[in-house]
Amino acid sequence: MRKVQVFFRVDGNAAIGLGHLIRSLALARMLDQCFSIHFLIREAPEAFKNDLNRFGFECTAIHNEAEWIMNLQFGQIVVVDNYTFDIEVQRTIRQRGAKLVCIDDLGDRDFDADLIINHAPDIEHYIAQPYTKFALGTDFALLRPEFLKVNPKKRTSNIETLFICFGGSDFNNCTLESLQAAVEIEQLNKIDIVIGASYLYKETLSAYVTDKRVNLHHDVNENQIVKLLMDADVAIVPASGILYEAVAISPIIISGTYTNNQEKLFAGFSKLEGIDITTSFQYSAIKDAITKALALEINQDRKTIIDGNSPKRINLKFYDLGLNIREASVRDCKLLFNWANDKAVRDSSIRQETITLDGHQKWFYAKLNSKQTKISILEFFGIPVGQIRYDQIDSGWEMDYSIDSDYRGMGLGNKIIEMTIDGFVKDGIKAVVKNENERSNKIFENFGFTKGDVIMKDELLLNTYYKRQQ
Repeated sequence: MRKVQVFFRVDGNAAIGLGHLIRSLALARMLDQCFSIHFLIREAPEAFKNDLNRFGFECTAIHNEAEWIMNLQFGQIVVVDNYTFDIEVQRTIRQRGAKLVCIDDLGDRDFDADLIINHAPDIEHYIAQPYTKFALGTDFALLRPEFLKVNPKKRTSNIETLFICFGGSDFNNCTLESLQAAVEIEQLNKIDIVIGASYLYKETLSAYVTDKRVNLHHDVNENQIVKLLMDADVAIVPASGILYEAVAISPIIISGTYTNNQEKLFAGFSKLEGIDITTSFQYSAIKDAITKALALEINQDRKTIIDGNSPKRINLKFYDLGLNIREASVRDCKLLFNWANDKAVRDSSIRQETITLDGHQKWFYAKLNSKQTKISILEFFGIPVGQIRYDQIDSGWEMDYSIDSDYRGMGLGNKIIEMTIDGFVKDGIKAVVKNENERSNKIFENFGFTKGDVIMKDELLLNTYYKRQQ
């Protein structure tokens, strides 16, 4: 399989935090085997670079923005997660022929992007281009797989364990304010503090870690955070990526904001009732919030906010960036011959005998020159990945399609029909599918085809489907 290169341009440090790095890494881990991942970084902690290596992603240190942009070419994707690339830089990237994806959480500027991702709940409006696509809200949660796989914990009225985390840098040292308030609450038997690779105030916590209830965790990995949140009865987190992770696991959540890029996430999760208690991150307010949490009436029938299916949805958005349909030509003869003789294609075909090259060439050129046949090729960033054929019959058109074996399981059967059906459905479309071909049967059902007669031919049970525009 020829993979599509995806370049992530992202930075993180003590001043801007590590949230951009974490959510970009989450997105990179979601993308499937069709994509080859490369990170382009000016600043990032060594721990993050080690994570990239752990997951098999390439990382290049950059010093000149213009240089890497000028090296871009058609068929590549650039993912940008920062606030410094204005619309002119975005246009330059797209003019190089690359597709541009912007991860955003502010929505306060113009965009010239092919896709905008903002996973804050209740986001609707952007100033963008007519061709810009969107992946907005919790359906596109940029969470690491470990958080998407876990089932929300069952809450308990016996509240003993508190989790505190303000991300990778916490430049306002809200961790200290929260810890000072927490140690005053006698009911708490365990206080887990998580600090990140860019946290600069570790020495300010030293007077409190002598409390036997306090456990300080530094630079933990994703599995460790999942375990700590699963163990927690209450979590104090800002409205950043760590809030999303807490919502996925669902202890009692105390949250608030301390920067403007947290406001939309905070407002969205408040509206969805994903936050139980809101607070400013000052000592007295935090102490009051913890006291409220201890008295909170537990509701086990909470609605699910994050369904765990964002990787599938996001991959479909990335596929769309590179899909196009073109008419078949004489140069596609050998390509269709190879596809036609693919074992899975032959197994699902009504005629299962191997096709000879001579026979295929005669058939293909006849079809190509016939006004009663339309053959189209589906391409993914210039790579042929499937074919669809419409043959004119008395009742309209009969459809047949196949997808390259390397690209099955990507939903491309749906896409190739979706991208071609409009030109034929007014006359009526018929499809014949082997009864045992569950995937194709499901596709036609999902497209609203009416199931017709079940017929027997050459000892094969065949389903017929029909669709006509009303």
